[in-house]
Amino acid sequence: MTQHLLYSFSEERVKQMLKNIRTQHPIGQGFFHSGEVRVKDEVLTYVYDCGSENNSALRAAISDYVASDDITSLDILFVSHLDSDHVSGLDSLLVSVPTENVVLPYLSNLERLMLVAQAAADNQLTGTFLAFARDPVEWFTLRGIKRVIFIEGDGDDENGPLNLPDNPIVPFDDDLDADVDSDFNVKDNQRFSSKEDLPPRLRIDIEHLIKFATHRIPSRQVAKGLDSEVIHINHRTPLQLLWDADTIDWVFIPFVHPDHDREDRFRKAVRMEFSSELENGISESSFESSKLIGILQDKQKRDRLADCYGLIRRNRNLTSMSVYSGPTQEYSSSELSRRSGRMRSHHFHEEGFSSQIGWLATGDAGLKTKSRRTAFLRHYDQVIGYVSTFGLPHHGSKYNFHKELNLRHPIVCFASAGHRNKYGHPHEEVIQALDAHVWVITERPMTILREEVWIDNYCS
Repeated sequence: MTQHLLYSFSEERVKQMLKNIRTQHPIGQGFFHSGEVRVKDEVLTYVYDCGSENNSALRAAISDYVASDDITSLDILFVSHLDSDHVSGLDSLLVSVPTENVVLPYLSNLERLMLVAQAAADNQLTGTFLAFARDPVEWFTLRGIKRVIFIEGDGDDENGPLNLPDNPIVPFDDDLDADVDSDFNVKDNQRFSSKEDLPPRLRIDIEHLIKFATHRIPSRQVAKGLDSEVIHINHRTPLQLLWDADTIDWVFIPFVHPDHDREDRFRKAVRMEFSSELENGISESSFESSKLIGILQDKQKRDRLADCYGLIRRNRNLTSMSVYSGPTQEYSSSELSRRSGRMRSHHFHEEGFSSQIGWLATGDAGLKTKSRRTAFLRHYDQVIGYVSTFGLPHHGSKYNFHKELNLRHPIVCFASAGHRNKYGHPHEEVIQALDAHVWVITERPMTILREEVWIDNYCS
């Protein structure tokens, strides 16, 4: 079984740090990343994507992950996009680990129909996927998710500054050891009668998300006896963390770039192909219409829908959510330790002081396109200097990469790809364009990449 904790520290050292432990799992052609933010004995857990073309490697990685003593629940599940090699393990993961929040790009009815058409074109359309496309909120709620957070992107010319936290802290000795009594007052002035009623000391700042939400609604599934809520936020609003009532300096910043041109072309193709079945075309209310459901349930009509998708297939993998995980400012005493392989037989290991300790993954984002790449770099401008580990878009494909993504700061750029995969990922042109070390995580257990970063104090 793979080892998840790499080092042991004295109790005094543990008490003094904000610590991030993160793992890129060896699942071949796909993506499965897990992480923890630790403060004292409190742990916040998260996962970014869980899927692979290699089912056996994925099952083994999920089994190792859920078997860890530290994993009793999952606080945040990030889903970059819905390609099978990024989501095929979600069912297994959610059955194994109770999960509180899922964060994914907002998908209009048209975008979900495009996903169905893509799956049909690839002969990968299943009943489970069709159920998800019809109602993502119900799909996740049935699997125990309590909150669905949809991320909405901006247009090319609408990308404003990030809503970063003001004066975030890093908890130290006095903060960590302070007694939390029954009169603890959180931000919204709620009072609790006992310690058992208190929220976790380390948690997502949900009130911050609600404050900046474009809208917030209870799930329609409440009528079915399922309890969940839905929050829509703009990608300029990060998920920030609280320690008691204070905002700590570790955030998750999403980025989504909509592809309206592709949507418009697909809409026109569907309107022309199904003019008699869908007199009003595809609207926000039509996904539940009986006529559209009839198309989805008829194989011949699904094949025609797949043909519509074929007209725009060249531009696939463009709607994908990137996520930055890290601090919002520089620290004079931050450290990073990175190694691959198992505890006693690692073959890549480095550690030391570093002002870059953040992590940034891009899913399958099409960052070769200038408008999308410009929006991406502008969106992360305030934190991109803190990135130490950069996930190459689309497993290192040359069709998703541009030399402007050679960020200079990262110590490692990584690609999760199958050993000798048929796609040629990561492409040699991408590797040659990068100044940083490129690490390829395959299905081989020895290629697992584990990192620990921690912060001791502020810059003077």
